[in-house]
Amino acid sequence: MSNTVVLAGFRIRERVRGSLWFLPGLIVGAAAGLALLLIAAEPEVSSFWEPVVFGGDAQGARDVLSTIAGSMVTFVGTVFSITVIVLQLASTQFSPRALRTFLRDRRSQVPLGVFLGTLVYCLMVLWSVRSSGTGVEEFVPRMAMTGAAVLVLVSLVLFVYYIDHVAQSIRVATVVRRIGAETLEVL
Repeated sequence: MSNTVVLAGFRIRERVRGSLWFLPGLIVGAAAGLALLLIAAEPEVSSFWEPVVFGGDAQGARDVLSTIAGSMVTFVGTVFSITVIVLQLASTQFSPRALRTFLRDRRSQVPLGVFLGTLVYCLMVLWSVRSSGTGVEEFVPRMAMTGAAVLVLVSLVLFVYYIDHVAQSIRVATVVRRIGAETLEVL
């Protein structure tokens, strides 16, 4: 292999590793796939799971999914805004390298991806809900609705984790240690 190919591969790997969109994009894609799978599969629910699975009608499903999706849009916007402000302050106070180090951090990318994935999942399930009408049978994907509730709970847990992680990440000792490790890696 020539040095040009190796260098190009290194640049691509570093760009993907340092981007804030790649891993969250994969998670959003997985959430969309999960929504399609649960909508298409819609298995018969056994009596054991009956109390846990969503039991409402089409209008109730729309209301729940619309509320979750609207809340997630606001939530994601707030989380991204606060994150950008915190990173801006950290990078001006410590070093611009602090921003790059944060962007490469998978423990920050996963929660952001799950937040966006929950939004996309809810929108996809919302589009599949049908009310009964002339020639149309009501369709409420009960398992997919339950999946939306599970994703909201996962998002809440990851939000607490994310806040703790960001708070720990901007501590002086952590920033200096990460920048030092990154410098040694480059050398």
